[in-house]
Amino acid sequence: TSDETDSLPLQFLDYDEYVHDYDAYILCMMLLSQKNLGMPQQYLSELAVALAENNVVLAAELADRGEALAIDPQKTFQETVQSIGIRAEHSPSDIHHAIWQAQMKILFPILEQFRCQLFKTYQKEITDLFYLPRSGTFDCETPDELEIGQLQFLLKNKRVLSIPDYESLCHAREARNCLAHLNYLPYQKFKPLLHLHVKGKDGTGQRS
Repeated sequence: TSDETDSLPLQFLDYDEYVHDYDAYILCMMLLSQKNLGMPQQYLSELAVALAENNVVLAAELADRGEALAIDPQKTFQETVQSIGIRAEHSPSDIHHAIWQAQMKILFPILEQFRCQLFKTYQKEITDLFYLPRSGTFDCETPDELEIGQLQFLLKNKRVLSIPDYESLCHAREARNCLAHLNYLPYQKFKPLLHLHVKGKDGTGQRS
């Protein structure tokens, strides 16, 4: 009845319960898509979300700073929270973890794709070296299971890869080791890895 309806307590909806990291990420991607940054917009979105935690407004404001956020996250974070007048603090370790988390999400799939491309392009050469008696002992049974670090060890001082591909393998190993030990890469080293790919035996840059 009308009297029963009038007596019901008011209910306030907390929309924060319905806004998740994915929603904030999509909002950041939409904002950054207008800046024509290319692949870094994915990293910047992840970084903004990690720094903002559950504050979607802060995430959007951070993303709107563009590459300044990646170049100097600590300074950009502090300037952003001051400019929009909210209270949010992060210790250096909080900033460190947010950068590491964002780099892990973006870079690890790229590194794995590179590893698979490398094996596919140089399958015969890698397989031959793997089964040599003095190739070394690896914790895998087949050459396609070799990780990036193991590939670099196997191919070191061998004239197998093109020079560009061997250099890329070394950069990939450095990046993987850095992230695996809970550290992050400086942005000037991280950004080129977003376009990491195998150039092939002739070094022309053709993707396999």
